Amino acid sequence: MGRRSAVLVIAGSTALLSIAAALAWRLSPEGGPGRLHDLPVPMESSGFHLLLAIGVVLGAARLGGLIAQRSRLPAVLGEITVCVLLGPSLFGALSPDGMGWLFPDEIVSAVHGPAQLGLVMFMVAAGAELDLDVLRTGRRSLLTVVYAGLAVPMAAGLALAVPTAAQYAGPVNFPVYAVFLGLVLGVTALPVLARVLGDLGLSGTPIASFALGAAAGTDLVVWSLAAICLGMAGTGAASGTTVILLTVLFVAVMVAIRPAMARIAAAMESPGSGGSRVGGQDAALPLVMVGALLASTATDAIGVHAAFGAFAFGVVLPRHSLACMGAADRLGRFAAAVLLPLFFLEVGLRTDLADALGDSGDRWWCLAFVVTAVAAKLGGVTLAVRAGRWPWVPSLTLGRLLNCRGVTELILLRIGVDTGILSADLFAILVVMTLVTSVITAPRAGVTAGSGDLRGGKSSDAAVTAESGDAGALRGAAVQRNPGVSGDVPPGSGG
Repeated sequence: MGRRSAVLVIAGSTALLSIAAALAWRLSPEGGPGRLHDLPVPMESSGFHLLLAIGVVLGAARLGGLIAQRSRLPAVLGEITVCVLLGPSLFGALSPDGMGWLFPDEIVSAVHGPAQLGLVMFMVAAGAELDLDVLRTGRRSLLTVVYAGLAVPMAAGLALAVPTAAQYAGPVNFPVYAVFLGLVLGVTALPVLARVLGDLGLSGTPIASFALGAAAGTDLVVWSLAAICLGMAGTGAASGTTVILLTVLFVAVMVAIRPAMARIAAAMESPGSGGSRVGGQDAALPLVMVGALLASTATDAIGVHAAFGAFAFGVVLPRHSLACMGAADRLGRFAAAVLLPLFFLEVGLRTDLADALGDSGDRWWCLAFVVTAVAAKLGGVTLAVRAGRWPWVPSLTLGRLLNCRGVTELILLRIGVDTGILSADLFAILVVMTLVTSVITAPRAGVTAGSGDLRGGKSSDAAVTAESGDAGALRGAAVQRNPGVSGDVPPGSGG
């Protein structure tokens, strides 16, 4: 990030939060002239208060997204940053009374429902983003990258878990904490990565198709291991073994109903039933939403987070169906633009950077997590593709791209702190790690954007290029089959 962009981000965020703090303080009971009891009665109602809080959050998130785009960063990173600053990290530090008035407990509780709904909708779209054809094509190279991109961070997570468990682990067994920490270090945010590739002008290149395929495979493995990890933690009423068995049964049911879903989608789109592209999407929208909610409810009842159920439902949606893919895409876009900022707000209100990084020990551990996360992912992926005789430059580019974490990481962290695997202080440290590793992905990858075609390599490089190129062709065909459904997140939205 250039100096001018950094100044713009800091100045814009500071001005926005200063205005918000002054307004909230003035409207609060402690705000002096113009205080709350001098205002019209409707402004004291809970409905007005809730609408005002939501409006402030959505407006602030949008402005943060525009500032990030201006700085050549994905908009979602600006949205996350602003929502974190709306919490005790900055807004609460400048005006505790103002933050307490704008976001009291009853308002935060009221926001929780829409935030959870947005999370479910986003995870359905993220699951639908998994192009299974890409995972099948070039699977040897993809599996190698997915394995190395997870194995090395998992080992690094174990290494960090040993000295940090006593200070930062929640009330769970050490193996659960260590495995979960490895997943946190190894995750890649598929929707954010797709947006970064588009911003860098790499969309459609072999390395972009390969990176998206690797990110999709990583997401699939991470969420599967996360479900097992939660089962080991015994987060529900059932025992850990029962949770794991029920999760396996849930996945089997999801796979079993996929043919029936395909037949229903075909019936909605058939000309004989009066179906059309738009009409089919309108008909499929409530069905996809109900299915996602039922799947989320099932996994939540099992003892695995609701996000896993929504993700699994998105994965089994029929890819050839314009109606289902279009409905999932519409749900994801609405969630990203309207509901996910409320989820970011929940993250921000639970993140106090000043408290979590208040002493030198916490700051050193924060630095250790950032460096380890970047080095483990970069090293594992780069060495894996180098073993396949890729040139150094595209190998490093792929490693940098797969360091992108974003929203997927925040969802995983929220699950970790909600289930007691991570402490609040470690949650704040890992939020910082998420922002830093996501921010450095875009400009760093841009340095080697010209190497995206992998030309100039040895003979085996040509094979890798052809292999990943076929995957890109399949992905392009999938997009053509589903117009308007692609890996890119809409401008100004989260992902």
